Amino acid sequence: MKTRLFFALPLFLFPHFSSLAQSEPPAYSVVIGAFAIKENAGKHVADATTKGLKATPALNPLRKLTYVYTLRTDEPKTAFAEAARIRQSTPYVDTWVFFGRLGDVQPDTSVGVVTVDVPPVTDNGSGQTAPTQRTDSASVALPKQEAKPARKPEEGKDFLFKVMSGQEPLKGVVDIYDKDKKKKLRTLNSNEQVLIPSLTSTGQWIVVCEIMGFKSQEFAFNYFQPKNTEGVEVTETGEVLVSIDLRKAVRGDMLRTYHVRFFEDAAIMRPESQDEVDALRQMLQDNPEFRIKIHGHTNGNYGGRIVSKKEGDSDFFELTNTQEGKGSAKKLSGMRADAIRSYLIASGIDAKRMEIEAWGGKKPLEDPFSDKAAANSRVEIEIL
Repeated sequence: MKTRLFFALPLFLFPHFSSLAQSEPPAYSVVIGAFAIKENAGKHVADATTKGLKATPALNPLRKLTYVYTLRTDEPKTAFAEAARIRQSTPYVDTWVFFGRLGDVQPDTSVGVVTVDVPPVTDNGSGQTAPTQRTDSASVALPKQEAKPARKPEEGKDFLFKVMSGQEPLKGVVDIYDKDKKKKLRTLNSNEQVLIPSLTSTGQWIVVCEIMGFKSQEFAFNYFQPKNTEGVEVTETGEVLVSIDLRKAVRGDMLRTYHVRFFEDAAIMRPESQDEVDALRQMLQDNPEFRIKIHGHTNGNYGGRIVSKKEGDSDFFELTNTQEGKGSAKKLSGMRADAIRSYLIASGIDAKRMEIEAWGGKKPLEDPFSDKAAANSRVEIEIL
């Protein structure tokens, strides 16, 4: 029989709870678990208590998961040290650091208990997904025990790419490329700690941070000498904090969609494209004066088959309910741009704010016959 776990707490502890969560500044949280099912988050809190940890559940509004955290602080070194201590001295070996805002659990005033309001999200059998963290500044004080090294050198280094726009943390990804071969090595979530090995023998990277609605940033990075890069801080135990501040896009900017991908020979977006297209929608909602032109490009100018959605189908990110035709590369590039436009219209954006430009293979970024040719198949957004 399934057991529901609730924590009865005096309601006077939650004055103006919701408004406090909204105004709370971003901070570093030590997370011991992330859950899609609220009962599992509650069980994790109870289990942490038996291990001597004071844990708190909170909703990550961007990831739509409940994070269970043990510490929330403005000091990254303190957060990294506590995460290392927990990994070394408790069963929570996947503990990590998250930077950003977390929403508090909402009290149910009708019954006097606290529950976690989390939208349904598919997870594994235990209900636990990727690790995450959160802790209030009023949580238990750090033990006086000295933190042990977080990782062995051969395992790699803990990184946190702190991506901000002013004082606002940004949801997005950071791409790491081999500086010599120009090959993508890894894609990481912003503002979440991750363990990374050197990836190349030289440790020479190019770091690219591109979030729709903001000007992209690119810089060289040396894995073995991280302090040589501006904006990088390294803790005593080797954790690397990389601060990236992005500026908002303005009229006249051309934004490349690095993470919008299409099925082969199709004007249908792959599922992993949705986050970036949603960010484009958010940019248009936040800037009602913006109009955009969506530029479609292909690799080469050869025509062939074109797979598209049947009219009226609203599942923009799955290769289902399709039809097949033929056409030029220019036609395919235009249909791909129009697929993005159609999704934005379905999401509430006025069609009059968007134009389409089909280029086919006329403007390649790389040699169409090289191992980098995939970069030519792309969509770019011009702010008008």
